[in-house]
Amino acid sequence: MAANYNLVALGHIHRPQKIMHRDWYYSGAINAMNFNDEGQQRGFWIHNWHELGTWQSIFHETPIREFATIELNDDDVTQINMQAMDFVATEKWRGQIDGKIVRVHYSCTAENSKALNKATLETPKPPYITLGYSNLNRSAFPLSDDEREHRYYNYDFIFEINLYTVGREVKAGNSNYYENTAVEDLEEFIRFLDSDGITEELAKKDVTIVMNPPIRDLSELIGDTKFNYRSMCEFTVSYVGLADGKYGVLESKAVPNPSGGGMKEFAEVETYAIEEIKIQEETDNGD
Repeated sequence: MAANYNLVALGHIHRPQKIMHRDWYYSGAINAMNFNDEGQQRGFWIHNWHELGTWQSIFHETPIREFATIELNDDDVTQINMQAMDFVATEKWRGQIDGKIVRVHYSCTAENSKALNKATLETPKPPYITLGYSNLNRSAFPLSDDEREHRYYNYDFIFEINLYTVGREVKAGNSNYYENTAVEDLEEFIRFLDSDGITEELAKKDVTIVMNPPIRDLSELIGDTKFNYRSMCEFTVSYVGLADGKYGVLESKAVPNPSGGGMKEFAEVETYAIEEIKIQEETDNGD
């Protein structure tokens, strides 16, 4: 097979590899696709042809978000059911799954399976953040530059951040409790948004983010027992949009846009403008 070829480049199989000590290569995928790819490298090959009639093939590994599987036995499930999740986490996954896509396989007795609160394994590890936005507004009339070559609109929308957390652990004698830090933690993030460094970076893109006080403590509304406390704050995000050309799509990066608007012909059409006006008055006798 392929005996008369200097190099054979193959596809379809996810794992990049060299076959049978010959110049046959599967390029593979540059990203992990599913749990079948767990524990495998991802990257691409670069093949260089030398005048001496040989190939130099170099594999370049690419950064990926990895997949990971946690295997739990009956003893592990027993520990979890006895409220010893922290012990099992230290033994099985702590420090090994950060940033990875994770699944859990467990094998146990029917009694242990019935007693297992699966939500303790399924709920995201706190703290947990949700983001939302609503109501994109645009100024009714555009602004123009001094040469009236460009038209600019002001846009703004409401951006919402919800923070869910277990709080800060406080030890008191032989017991402990968790104090509410939800508002404090969210306020620390807002100080980061207001910092000179972030403000300067946003200004380069004509974007401003302003907090709409107050930071609300919504801990009483939590329905998930995985979290103790919740805080929420709204922001107004403002930015400038450009609308050029006869049909307002001259500078569009995507023509047509993903929803089908903005025809290419509209973007390329020649436009015109009135540069000079002459006014001539006439009297009743025609002069």
